[in-house]
Amino acid sequence: MEIKGKALSCDLRFIRAWIHASICMMHYHNCPFPIDITTLKIEIKDLTTRVNKVNGETGLGGTANWAKNRIELSYKLEPESMANVILHEVIHLGFRDFGHGTLEFTTRTLETKLKPLVQKLAQPLINNTQKAAAYIAHTKPGMAYRNGEGKDDFYNEKGAWERVGAKDKYGAKKRRLILKNKILEIKKEQNEQI
Repeated sequence: MEIKGKALSCDLRFIRAWIHASICMMHYHNCPFPIDITTLKIEIKDLTTRVNKVNGETGLGGTANWAKNRIELSYKLEPESMANVILHEVIHLGFRDFGHGTLEFTTRTLETKLKPLVQKLAQPLINNTQKAAAYIAHTKPGMAYRNGEGKDDFYNEKGAWERVGAKDKYGAKKRRLILKNKILEIKKEQNEQI
């Protein structure tokens, strides 16, 4: 992703987090047009003279261009509005069209429903930017997470097996169904043997 320009009230890390979280939400739910984050261009600029195609008003919060894989964002937006506009424009890129006469209405409705969920993805990215950056920096040669020159590779015993509270909401139901089917299969085999 390439970001050009600066916003008055929003840090680039905030903008990046909301873009990543919004795209993550779209991809998780199989949006019809997956967004290529490697070629995505974000331009933060003055959009006050742009005319809104839907209501004819002057001044936009953002635009999405499918052909160019580009989002434009108004440099004047406050964080809450920036979050709305980012999600809104990412929905445009991921879904493109909801049918004649309903593009903006459906996009805004989906944006309103998804924003609280996307916030739960974006906020930890924002809150832990420096911590994660430091962890990743320590993977470079000569840094703390390297095994050392000439040593054989092995799994770090202090690895990622500590419990963090990961829960599979759907897995327990699936496991119960598999167990139930297995029990029924065993009973059927036992009845056939009698």
